[in-house]
Amino acid sequence: MSTLVKGNPLTSREPQYPSECSRQTEEATGASLTSTPGFRLLLAAQLAADTANYAVLFAAMALVEGLTHSSTGMAWMIVSCTLPGLLFGPIAGVIVDRRDRVNVLVAGNALRLVAAGCFVWASRMTSMHQSLIAVCASCFVLSAAGQFIGPAQGAITPRLVGRGSMLLTANSLVHLLSLGAQGLGLVVLAPLLLNTSGPAAVGTVSMVLFGTAILLVSRLPCTSLPAAVTRKRSLVDAWAELQEGWRLTIHDRPLGLAVLQLTVVSAVGV
Repeated sequence: MSTLVKGNPLTSREPQYPSECSRQTEEATGASLTSTPGFRLLLAAQLAADTANYAVLFAAMALVEGLTHSSTGMAWMIVSCTLPGLLFGPIAGVIVDRRDRVNVLVAGNALRLVAAGCFVWASRMTSMHQSLIAVCASCFVLSAAGQFIGPAQGAITPRLVGRGSMLLTANSLVHLLSLGAQGLGLVVLAPLLLNTSGPAAVGTVSMVLFGTAILLVSRLPCTSLPAAVTRKRSLVDAWAELQEGWRLTIHDRPLGLAVLQLTVVSAVGV
């Protein structure tokens, strides 16, 4: 009996460890995600837009430093970048939840394109104060658009890839791509153009990248809500939902700590 069991090919096969199985599953899931046309469009648009966004912010810091040579100018720029999060962050998700996500992405990147054009205009001004105001306005619009683009991307991803393990892998890819775009904008694109052509070139190239992102996201499938749902979930109920969210955050200790940690990390990162 022992000989038969030993010679059984089913029992004599080497066991496949969970790590190997999970690795093969992740590879298959990643391959299937990259073959999804809608998700590919979303990733390409995010790469173009985020690269341009970080490039403009880097060039804005360099321009403000060159104009003012003081910490006060940099402080105003930082305020212009962080203030939209305070103003629009609490309501961005509520608004995005009631609008077509594709339209939100198109409008957000269009605002970014306008902000990049404003930065080009600011870089060619002769008045230091006017240039500083225009740069801060550009940073404000870029940050404000990002408050709505982020929730829209997060909401449209499940519609493109589904839920479960596919969604977890998709979110990981989106996060990694965001880090890659940050490196391309801050380390490669902005320093290269600043050293060769100046701040205006950074804004011009960024306008092209934002335009590319608009074209890509406009090809995504529509995600508009049914008319009955849209009427039911009007903006009139937004304040009630915001109050409910804050009550949940205050009374749920783990959630409150997570929100507090995220806020501190974001503030320190800025």
